[in-house]
Amino acid sequence: MKEGWFFVASALVLAAPRLASAQAPSDTALAQKRFEDGKAAFGKGDHAKALAEFEASYAAVTSPNTRLFIARCHRELGHVSTAYTEFKLAAGEAQQRIAAGDKKYVTTRDSAAIEAEELEAKVSRVVVSVPAELPTEFQVMQNGKEVPRAAWGVAVPMDAGKLEFRASGHRVQPFSKTLDLAPGVTERVEIALERVPTARLTVTFATRPTGMSVKLDGGVADADALARGLEVDPGPHAVAVATPGYESWEWKANLSDGQRENLRVELEPLPPPAPKKLPRWIFFTTAGAAVASLAVGSIVAVHGSARASKEEGKDPLVRSPDTKSSIEGEQTAATILFAAGGVLAAGSVALYFFTDWKSADTEKGEKRRTGPELSAGPGTVTLSGRF
Repeated sequence: MKEGWFFVASALVLAAPRLASAQAPSDTALAQKRFEDGKAAFGKGDHAKALAEFEASYAAVTSPNTRLFIARCHRELGHVSTAYTEFKLAAGEAQQRIAAGDKKYVTTRDSAAIEAEELEAKVSRVVVSVPAELPTEFQVMQNGKEVPRAAWGVAVPMDAGKLEFRASGHRVQPFSKTLDLAPGVTERVEIALERVPTARLTVTFATRPTGMSVKLDGGVADADALARGLEVDPGPHAVAVATPGYESWEWKANLSDGQRENLRVELEPLPPPAPKKLPRWIFFTTAGAAVASLAVGSIVAVHGSARASKEEGKDPLVRSPDTKSSIEGEQTAATILFAAGGVLAAGSVALYFFTDWKSADTEKGEKRRTGPELSAGPGTVTLSGRF
C-alpha cells in the first residue's frame, strides 16, 4: 500500500504542465500486455494480482486509464484513501490529455471524478502540524518514511489503520506519536519539540603552530569546529592544547544551560632550556687532583731544595754532576706539578659554578651536605664533600 505523502508529491507534479513523450514500441507492447493481464485478474476478483499488473503497465507507459484501474483495485482492497487519491490523480492526468487535444479521455476523467466523489465521505486524512521555528536537521517520519515538507500542514488522505509518527532534529528531544486512524475522520498530529539543555563553547586560536593538537573532554577535537562554536551538554568540560615548543594550555569549567563560553588560546613559547649541571664527582675529582698535584709538587720542591742546600755546602770540586742533574729534575717536576695543580685548581673553581649541588637527598630527617668543605688542621689542609 502506498503512503499518502507520495500522492501529495504526485499532485504537485500533475499541477505543472507536461509534454507527452514518445514511447518505445517495446514499452508500449509491454504496457498493453500487462494492462490486459490486469483486467483479466480484476474480472476474476484477484485484485491484488490485478494491482501488480496495472502498476507494472503504468511504469512502462503512463496512462490515465491504467491509473483509473489502479484506483479501483485499491478501493476493492479496502485502501479507501489511497483509492481516493488515485482517482483524483487519474482525473488530473485525463484532463491534461484532453487539454492537449486527446478527447478520448473525457470518459476516463468523468468516471474518475465520480468514483472519487463517492469515496469522499469515507476518506481518512491526517494533518501534520510542525512548530514555526524548527531546528537544523529536522525531519518527520511516518511508518519509517519521510513526510515531505510540502505535506506539512496539509490534510493528506491516509488509509485507516495504525500510523506511527516520529520527529527529530538537532538538540531536541525525539518526538513520537502513534495514531489509530479511523475511516472517514481527519486527525491532527501536533509535533511538540522539547529543546535539549545546551551550552555553546567557542575556542579561537591566536596562532596555530605546526603540530598543535586540541582535545575536548579528553577526546581529539577539530580546531576549526571549535572556532565556529560547538553546542554541548551542560556540565563539566575541559579543553587542552598541546604544541611542541610551547607551554601547554588548559581550561576547565562547568557550563550551564544557555551559557555561551568564548575562549581565546594564546600559546606561549617555552623558555630556552637551562644549562645542564655537572655531577659532583667531576668537581671533586678535579679538585682532588689539584690538591694532590700541589701537595706532591710541594714535597718534591722541599726535597729538591734541601738537596740543593746540602750540595751548596760542599766544596765545588767534590760536587757530583749526577746529583746536580737529579736536583734540577726534581725542581722541574715540582714546577710542572705546581703548574698542573694551578690549572686544576682554576678548573675546580669554574666547575664549582656548573656542578649540581641541589640534588641531595635527606637521610634520617637531616639534609646531607653536598657542597665542598675546606678544613684546616695542624700542618694539613683537607677538601671534603659528598659525591
